[in-house]
Amino acid sequence: MPAPEIIGRTKSNPYFRRAIASPEFEAVVEERELLLRRLTTLPAVEATEWPTVVNDQTLAAWEEAVVAEDAQTRARAVKHGRLTARLDALAGHFGSLAVDYARLCQSLDSDLHELMATVDEHVARLDGARSPDEIIAAGGDAVSAYNELRSLRTSYDLLREAQKWSTPSHMWVSSASRYFYDDPLASNLAIRNLDEIFPCWRDGRTSTVVISGDEPDPRPWPKDPVAQLIWLSTSAAEVWVPTEAQLNQLHAERRARRNAAAARETGRSAQQTPTSEYPKQTTRHPGTYRRAVPIENVG
Repeated sequence: MPAPEIIGRTKSNPYFRRAIASPEFEAVVEERELLLRRLTTLPAVEATEWPTVVNDQTLAAWEEAVVAEDAQTRARAVKHGRLTARLDALAGHFGSLAVDYARLCQSLDSDLHELMATVDEHVARLDGARSPDEIIAAGGDAVSAYNELRSLRTSYDLLREAQKWSTPSHMWVSSASRYFYDDPLASNLAIRNLDEIFPCWRDGRTSTVVISGDEPDPRPWPKDPVAQLIWLSTSAAEVWVPTEAQLNQLHAERRARRNAAAARETGRSAQQTPTSEYPKQTTRHPGTYRRAVPIENVG
């Protein structure tokens, strides 16, 4: 990420600024600003004009002037080159600070939990009201709390924006739903226990059979942004900003649970005594069908 882009993001996003902030970062920013000022204020070298009257005296003065001009030009070029080289070196420092993903995500995760604690306080003030009509009917403190939640939703979006800048792209690709790919909540990077609260989040497959019309949206959270924030507060969802190590640990825990479940199922099957040498034939009723069980991605 180029240094100007990093600095621009720290100015536009307070969560990213807090995440990347460190004595080293502040020193690099300060040095970069100083170098840029020096570069932009390097005095230009004035060209030596040919004398209007040519004689021994004016030529001698002209010769001294062009020698001085040449020396100033070379000195300016050296200064410009060295300052530019140092700026290029600082760009590398900026890059290394911007890819310290673990530190950035840990800071953002702490901010997220602090933000959600504030959300919880204002959701409690709603006194059970959830829809706009219910909130308006409740009036008073509920309306005030809802307005606070609207502001907190803006903060939540800024924090998730900072998370995008602070997380490797391959983690976003591997963690997103194949079916709800445009929904940021349908991702391991948003909700830790997504498998428990929304089992079909990967591919949208449910056991619901629809005779006609569109299938109902299986997502447990509402579409309205503020209502989503309220749902995150009142549901069992575990919001987080994971590091790559934490995400790998989550995958390992899920694999262990699946393996344990498979082992239990295998044990039950082995204990069953077959009643016939041949498998029992089942009758398929009209209108029924078999559906292949999708192989879920690891994690």
